[in-house]
Amino acid sequence: MDIQTLSAAIALCSKRSGASDLGIATLQKEIAAIKNGTTVLPYLSSEGGELSGSINLNNNTINNISSLSGTKIILNSQVNGQISADGKVISDIGIPVSDNDAATKKFVEDAISEIDVFLKLDGTSAMTGDLDLNSNKIKNINFIESSKLDISIDNSLLTMEKDPNTNLVQLKGVAEPVEDNDVVTKKFGNSQYAPLTTAPRYGVRFSGSGNSGSTVTRLYDAVGLTAAVGTDTAAAVNDFDGIAPWSTRRRCCGYWDDVGQFVINAYEGEPGYTTDGSNGEVWVESSLWYYQHTVSEDGVEEIIISTYQYPGFSPAPIFLSQGGQAQPYLKAYTAAYPMATVDGKPTSRSGVFPGTYSLNTAMTEARTAGENYCTTTAGEWYSDWLLMVVEFATRNLQAIMVGATQLPWATTHTALVAETGANRIIISASNASGYVVGQTIGIGTTQGGNQVCSNRRITSIETVEGGTAINFDGDPVDIAVGNMVYTLAWITGTCDGVQSSSGSYTSNTSGKYQCIYRGKEKPYGDCFEWCCDVLFQRHGAGTAEDPYTYTTHYLPDPTKYSGAAITEDYVQLGYGIPVQDGYSTALGLDERFPWVRIPSAIGGSETTYYSDYYQYPRYAVTGGRLGGNWNYWGAAGPAFWNCYDAPSSSWVNFRARHS
Repeated sequence: MDIQTLSAAIALCSKRSGASDLGIATLQKEIAAIKNGTTVLPYLSSEGGELSGSINLNNNTINNISSLSGTKIILNSQVNGQISADGKVISDIGIPVSDNDAATKKFVEDAISEIDVFLKLDGTSAMTGDLDLNSNKIKNINFIESSKLDISIDNSLLTMEKDPNTNLVQLKGVAEPVEDNDVVTKKFGNSQYAPLTTAPRYGVRFSGSGNSGSTVTRLYDAVGLTAAVGTDTAAAVNDFDGIAPWSTRRRCCGYWDDVGQFVINAYEGEPGYTTDGSNGEVWVESSLWYYQHTVSEDGVEEIIISTYQYPGFSPAPIFLSQGGQAQPYLKAYTAAYPMATVDGKPTSRSGVFPGTYSLNTAMTEARTAGENYCTTTAGEWYSDWLLMVVEFATRNLQAIMVGATQLPWATTHTALVAETGANRIIISASNASGYVVGQTIGIGTTQGGNQVCSNRRITSIETVEGGTAINFDGDPVDIAVGNMVYTLAWITGTCDGVQSSSGSYTSNTSGKYQCIYRGKEKPYGDCFEWCCDVLFQRHGAGTAEDPYTYTTHYLPDPTKYSGAAITEDYVQLGYGIPVQDGYSTALGLDERFPWVRIPSAIGGSETTYYSDYYQYPRYAVTGGRLGGNWNYWGAAGPAFWNCYDAPSSSWVNFRARHS
């Protein structure tokens, strides 16, 4: 009861009891003294105060305490065994001294931070000793990172360690496998691999500059094998005809579908096979093979081929799409004939004359078949060269088939007699001796000009009054004295009748006739073929102080060819090329693109080293033409590179092949 209530009660009682006014006045005076604090009662005011003794709550509760303050507060008995702050924070607690003192959050965190015998949950601490799991498990491991991990199992050590050369993990100390799901060791793998090492492989070694004799050695399963070529009238015995991958290379006719797959209508020898385009384009199918091509520091060169991928072997580049991918194709297709244009489209077929192109126009023509088409690539050319060198055990392939490389090309081969409406041109007997029946000629007022006629085939050569007449097919023409006659590229299909896997029409040695290598007519000679994925760039001023130098640029995706522009799609190769013409003695190698083997040194001859010629660039940006020409004699061949002309240049002997 507060003082106000007490005063009111006293007043009520005085009315009822009739107490004297004096007693009541005295009581009221005392109450006033209590109210104003003059008289201190032994009770705690509701307005607050100070206790002089302890309070016994007799198991009752004090509720709604806002705060407790003092220099020391002692709870001398348990309250339901605990103190509940009802979700409130007890703050401003001092630093604990005794074991039973309350501690702050900061005190606990500071104490823990000084402890280094436990692993922190945030992963910022490291073990300093071994962990004994006492046969318990570690579960839910997401990732283990270490340069080396040792696992001891019953005192046997299993080690996982990174190989610094490959950045791959090696697992060491593995037992020999017993169950099907056991990890295998290298020893076990080798024991199982051993039978596979009998997979056939065929190689050749050149221990010097020569291409025959004691410095040339057949290797592995090629030892004792022989390879010969035939003609249209004589077959040859060739051991490689029954050996893959040579034996699995064959012609077929068909077409390319919309997704880039070659659909075969018929293989050579099957019903429906044609070469004239009536049942599709004619291409050469090859099955996957691998190779290794090395040249030691002392110049020993080895080339090894197998259908099995031995360690260190790579897929032939024709099985790699646009410069390389993880898995090679199982089949590859290359054009059987040089490119011609029929009905506005590029074609590979017999019975047509190859077109005349600059590199730019050749690429434009090739793309009329689709945006993924191009012309011959360095990888295609190199693949054929590898097969030829191993098969015939020589780098001088013209010693096997000379090809059409010794045909007439001279401004002195002029008409001696004027004729109207003629199908012949009469020239001197000595000049006429270089021509052969069946070859192609042109006639013009300038060499290669074709002002009178072009692409005429010689039907006969005969002695007539006034000289020797070269008779040709086609419409009659007017011949003036002084008109020039000259060689042009053979019509395609000349070698269709060759009776062996490789050989020439009529003769392999005369230098007058086309040759064929396992389905590919004109593997070299007759006319140049543009290579579409290599450009050369000239640097310097061409002076003694600042001579010309040249860089080679490779286009991994030839569909991105853009004229003479060396765009960001090109990659500069890591080797230089000679600044003079000459016979090649070394082929450059960039490990990123090992199939782009352009001559990097000269100084040989037509029978030594690579036996083929190299011509350096003559313009600011040039392209590469391959194989040699109809009048290049011993300079021609599959390793021939002519880097002379700009991509925009065109001439009667500049041809191409669809790819």
